[in-house]
Amino acid sequence: MYNKDQTKLVACPEGIEGSIRIPKTVATLPFDSFSGCPHLAAFEVDPENQHYSSLDGVLFDKGMTRLIKYPTTKAGLFMGCTNLTNVVFEAAPIYFDQGSLFRPPPVQY
Repeated sequence: MYNKDQTKLVACPEGIEGSIRIPKTVATLPFDSFSGCPHLAAFEVDPENQHYSSLDGVLFDKGMTRLIKYPTTKAGLFMGCTNLTNVVFEAAPIYFDQGSLFRPPPVQY
């Protein structure tokens, strides 16, 4: 759900699964925007967005130097982050080494 002019994501619709599309107009993503969406598989950012981008479903800033959000259901190796210098908004363990990200699969009880 976005504000009236679609420049800010107010909240991800709770319980959404699959992917979420971020339009070109969005300039602000509050830190808790995705807290009600534990089953997101991918982020799709409009290529014309001036503030955010996505690669293989992972959400970055436009320059791909900051990882904003790694989909909660995505596990395993992710490559292509050669510019990455900062990981933000992430609570789950992610390991970064020389342009690659790795998130271990969730523990099954």
